Amino acid sequence: MAQEKENFYHEALVVLSGMGIKSNNKVMMPNGVAITVQEFLKEKLRYGENLPGTTEKIMVENLQEQLNTAKKELTEEIESIEKYLDKYGMSSYGANTRQAYLEGLKKALEAIGGNDE
Repeated sequence: MAQEKENFYHEALVVLSGMGIKSNNKVMMPNGVAITVQEFLKEKLRYGENLPGTTEKIMVENLQEQLNTAKKELTEEIESIEKYLDKYGMSSYGANTRQAYLEGLKKALEAIGGNDE
């Protein structure tokens, strides 16, 4: 099982690398914490070990669902900030902070493949 887990982990990193996502790219989790893709994969593999009868296909589907959720939440947050800046402009209180946060969110979304559902 350990070798199978290691193979799955490396295969996932190769696939992500082919998509332009490096293992040290940060991914914004739904709870607002940014972790590396490598940490994300390791966490999900540990989680999968504790599920009875888990197959690689189910794990991949679960990872894809979580990735789609993260993409959706990032996209919604980006839209919310853009609407705020459109409404109140760059001269509003905290606009520079919001703009910097917005750029960070866009980079995170780009790092996990954008909104391509």
